[in-house]
Amino acid sequence: MKYCSNKEMNCLIRKLVREGWGFRRGGKHGKLSHPSGWPIVTVAKSPSDWRSLENFRRDLRRAESSLIQRVG
Repeated sequence: MKYCSNKEMNCLIRKLVREGWGFRRGGKHGKLSHPSGWPIVTVAKSPSDWRSLENFRRDLRRAESSLIQRVG
């Protein structure tokens, strides 16, 4: 399944889905959700910004840290 036109982002999303994260398609964006249902990270289908991969990684780090703060 192709989640994003960016190869590296697509590979990272595929890895997260194998680990149990969920992915829902939308119009121009998909939504990647943690197995617990929260947090949700928005993913552009065709990112045009050269920083999109780094921004996506930052969003994942923030989502994981907020999950840890919420549980811990």
